[in-house]
Amino acid sequence: MSQGRSEASEGIHVIREAGNSFTTIVEQVNKVSTQMQDISATAEEMAASAEEMNASLNNIASISTEVSSETAATAQSAEKKVVTMNEMTQTAKQMKQTVEELDQLVSHFKTE
Repeated sequence: MSQGRSEASEGIHVIREAGNSFTTIVEQVNKVSTQMQDISATAEEMAASAEEMNASLNNIASISTEVSSETAATAQSAEKKVVTMNEMTQTAKQMKQTVEELDQLVSHFKTE
């Protein structure tokens, strides 16, 4: 009978240890689960940040394209103005020459 009690006591001890082990396992599984949820939340935040960065980069690219287009239009306008200024300069030179010729012609006439 003493042997039966000893075996029963040992069995109870083993069962308690197994219970403690299962409790520890459950606690560790819960910790891992919590960590995985944290990692998942962090990954979602990173994905949202990446989307925001992508949208910002697309906006920058769009603005750069617009600025480039406006710069090209401004350069073209400036070229047209240079051509117009050159034409005006040429016309002014021709007018000056015409005035000088007229002055010479008029100088032949003497008024008394």
